[in-house]
Amino acid sequence: MRGGWRMLIVLAVAAALSVVLAGWAWMQARAPLRVAEQGRPLLPGLQKRLGDVARIEITRGDETLVLQRRDGRWVAGDA
Repeated sequence: MRGGWRMLIVLAVAAALSVVLAGWAWMQARAPLRVAEQGRPLLPGLQKRLGDVARIEITRGDETLVLQRRDGRWVAGDA
């Protein structure tokens, strides 16, 4: 029976390690942007060409955000 307890302890340690690693991976996948990435332009080349742009569409799945220039200002518009 001594071997049975040893196997149970090994399996319990393996299960605990799996839970810890899964939790770490889950947190890394949902972590916010690192400080170095925050505040940087998403499209750095766009700022130089903003005068040439009249409309920007951002699509995620079935949703679309439209930004349009009206009277010299950027407003959220309809797609």
